[in-house]
Amino acid sequence: MQSRASQAASAVSTAQANLEQSRAQVLAAEAEATRASADVDRYRTLYGKDEVSRQQLDQAVAAARTASAQLDSARQRVMAAEAQVNEARSAQGAAIETARQAQTQIGGAQAGVSEALGRLAQANTAPQQVAVSQARV
Repeated sequence: MQSRASQAASAVSTAQANLEQSRAQVLAAEAEATRASADVDRYRTLYGKDEVSRQQLDQAVAAARTASAQLDSARQRVMAAEAQVNEARSAQGAAIETARQAQTQIGGAQAGVSEALGRLAQANTAPQQVAVSQARV
């Protein structure tokens, strides 16, 4: 049972590491989206002055949309990773409770064995007590 609890603790650690990695990816995607948005603003200004082509502006807009989509995807991965952490923590709690219940059952079984051993010891001395009683008569 302790093994399951250890495995569950390991799963929690792994899920937390994945969550932190996902959060870092959001930060990177936010930076890229900010840069791409600023590029669009610059290209629009330059396009208005006829210093860049429409194609260059369109490429900047497409890059900004891609960066925005990647940011949304990264945020969704964070939500999924948070759900995995919560699920792993729940499984860990269940494993710990199962281990506690098993320990309680073991304690009860050990008490039953001790009681049975006591009765066995009494039963083993009974013939000697009968012999002693008969010898006195």
